Amino acid sequence: MVERRRVLAWVRIVLGVAVAVGVVLALADQWPRVRPHLARFDVPLVVSAFLAVLVALGASMLSWRAVLTELGSRLPLRDAARIYFVGQVGKYLPGSVWPALVQMELGRSAGVPRSRMGVSFVLALALSLLTGAVIGLPSVLSTGRYLLPALGIIVLVLPVLLVPRLLGAVLDRGLRLLRRPPLERPLTRRGILKVVGLSAIGWVAYGVQAWLLAVDLGAPLAQTLPVAVGAYAIALVLGVVVVLAPAGVGVREFMLVVGLASVLTGNAATALAIVSRALVTVADVATAAMGLLLRRPAADKVRGR
Repeated sequence: MVERRRVLAWVRIVLGVAVAVGVVLALADQWPRVRPHLARFDVPLVVSAFLAVLVALGASMLSWRAVLTELGSRLPLRDAARIYFVGQVGKYLPGSVWPALVQMELGRSAGVPRSRMGVSFVLALALSLLTGAVIGLPSVLSTGRYLLPALGIIVLVLPVLLVPRLLGAVLDRGLRLLRRPPLERPLTRRGILKVVGLSAIGWVAYGVQAWLLAVDLGAPLAQTLPVAVGAYAIALVLGVVVVLAPAGVGVREFMLVVGLASVLTGNAATALAIVSRALVTVADVATAAMGLLLRRPAADKVRGR
């Protein structure tokens, strides 16, 4: 079993590197056509887009913290920021387990059981992806023949988001399949709505970042906002789902270019995807560095409800 896990880990690493190399080669081929668009970006708007990314990261952290509170551990904001932001750097490694493992280890030092920390990661990620799908699908897919599939997915997803008993039953079933104990306490509607609301703020902030960059490249102001929010949401969701690509490299950029095709040329959208990736990476590193500087006083204790 251990040997198999090692082999799978190496396969993921090799495939992840292959994806990254493929992205670099593709960008190198397009670079002469993309470079003029990169030079058009205005510094104030790029800075504004970066601030939107920071808002998105902050909302995501608060959403995860709200999940952990629902599960029975109410972390001080300082501890939550340290655990979440440092853990997020793990997404740049192939596979989807590294952020969870880092959070579990840091959470244990903060007094949160590893099992509860692991469940909080899975639940927060699932709710975030479902929220992103709901936000992204209408604006991206609700054209012509894609309208009914989009509405169908929303109809299937919303009950899971809004009915705590249904969500809890799904989670308990998954935990049983993993041979883990069920949730220690029932989920509440108020808590889930808070998680989803904070997650939605994060998704919209990411979309605003893409919108600001698109407008800077000449996209129409009003028409581009819903397109950018939807396109970025779908791109980010698929980037997370494709776990072999570290931090969704390549997948997110490709889907973002496709999603913005109605408001930008392919080369301009590619330039936007490059700058967006750079802004998100810098924000991830900056917030992780901030998290490492946050020391937890010995007197602080995790508060249970």
